[in-house]
Amino acid sequence: MFKRLPRRQSTSSSLALTAATPTSVVPSLAPLPFQRSNPQVIQLQDVDLLSDLVILVMGATGGGKSTIINILAGGSCETPIIPINSTLEPCTDFTVVRVSSSQGTLCFIEVPEMKDAPFSQLYQRYNVIGIIFIHKVIDSRVSGELLRDMEEIKRCCNEDPLLASHIVCITTHWTSDQYDDDQELCIESQLMGSDELWGRQHREEGLVFKRFALEKPREVVDVLDHLLERERLPGKVISKECKEDEVWASRDWKIVVAMGMTGAGKSNFIEKAGGIVRIDPNAHLLESRTQSIQAYKVHINGHKLILVDTPGFNDTHRSDYEILKTIATWLESTFRHQALVSGVLYFHRITDNRMSGTAVSNINVFQGLIGKGLVYRNIKIVTTMWDHDLKGVGDTRENELREEYWGQMTKGGASVVRFHNTHESAKEILKSFRTDWHIQQALQLQVEMVKHHHQLKETKAGQLMYSKLEQLLSEHNELLNRLRKEGNNRYTAHPDYVRLMESLKEVQRDMAVLQLGFGSKLKVFFTKR
Repeated sequence: MFKRLPRRQSTSSSLALTAATPTSVVPSLAPLPFQRSNPQVIQLQDVDLLSDLVILVMGATGGGKSTIINILAGGSCETPIIPINSTLEPCTDFTVVRVSSSQGTLCFIEVPEMKDAPFSQLYQRYNVIGIIFIHKVIDSRVSGELLRDMEEIKRCCNEDPLLASHIVCITTHWTSDQYDDDQELCIESQLMGSDELWGRQHREEGLVFKRFALEKPREVVDVLDHLLERERLPGKVISKECKEDEVWASRDWKIVVAMGMTGAGKSNFIEKAGGIVRIDPNAHLLESRTQSIQAYKVHINGHKLILVDTPGFNDTHRSDYEILKTIATWLESTFRHQALVSGVLYFHRITDNRMSGTAVSNINVFQGLIGKGLVYRNIKIVTTMWDHDLKGVGDTRENELREEYWGQMTKGGASVVRFHNTHESAKEILKSFRTDWHIQQALQLQVEMVKHHHQLKETKAGQLMYSKLEQLLSEHNELLNRLRKEGNNRYTAHPDYVRLMESLKEVQRDMAVLQLGFGSKLKVFFTKR
């Protein structure tokens, strides 16, 4: 399937193969306005998802993609970085050239015309800062493969209009350095004006056209200047899940830990912030989505963050003690490897119309875990579910929470922020940490477990968890007595009784683990002194 453009006079084969013949070597250039060095051809899988700045070079076979990459990467007539294809056979593999520059590490990825790799996959996977799309101005038709790529790019532009300003369309194979051939100008006009091709809308949004002839290589260099000068795409976020040892080794990354009750929106926030898509069949259910610690490296507009998703209290499958133990083990291990936390996010649903005893106990445990002092400045209390119908009580409820329940933290420097369930909102919350990034302080639980050699039950958080379980045990016993009074001799068959007894056994088991013996009490007492 082809989109036809105005027919032109037949062109000599030498012109038709300008970018594909052995004579199409890279012209020597005067010094470029930016510094680049150490060009090397690498494999696609070796492109660093987070640190490499990627420019995709796409277009028709024989259009001059390799020639343009050679010029941009600093090749010369004598030593082209990548060989120019001297046959009419289309290239079927990606070619990647990495080069160091004053702007960062650049990777030029040549995308074969016939490669079944949708643009959106490349755009989402890599830290793409620009797209160079090449058209042969001598072609009177556009192939179905190119139309597919163009449609994919335009679809992404419709989702993010700012992307258009990061696209440069280069027309090649001009027959003279004066660019005055009527047929070629007519084809260029069709490419620029036809809505079936690039169209006016995307040009108005910033997409630009450039012309390239070997006699004027400087114009290609101007293309790179143009792309490097573009402001990074605000919605462009690169993220990847990372293992625990990667967290320890990433000294120049800022660790931000998300905590709170199950269903408060921790996982959703991290997904919105990092553009992370996790296929979760239970996402619509009122169940915990996070059963273990999950860390994600997220690169947002030059900020290197490690977002840590933790299991929430009031989990549907695990006790609060087990959740605390999971979080404590991770924090202890992180501190032992000298990786300090730069920020903590505590999540709370603004839709909750009351603060239950369990919710208050969870705040107490959280405060016991983090400690006091300067660390409060690195805490954001994030209220979620603002996109629900709050019937005008959201502001009042937030003020009440701020004064009555979060007062100790806010007076110490913690701030209350709203998450509006969008990427922009998540990004603004994370950006608000920037002024206090330098305050990297160990949390109280980390100091207790590593420096004071306490067991979890001997820590402040562990003791507060024990107090919470004592309260829960009292509530369970009251409910049990009520069932006995209301159910006469048949209360043991009541469904609530069965669930209550299971929960009661779980609470008693966890209390036995957290109960301090005489030796532990002495140890805690003298440590406090």
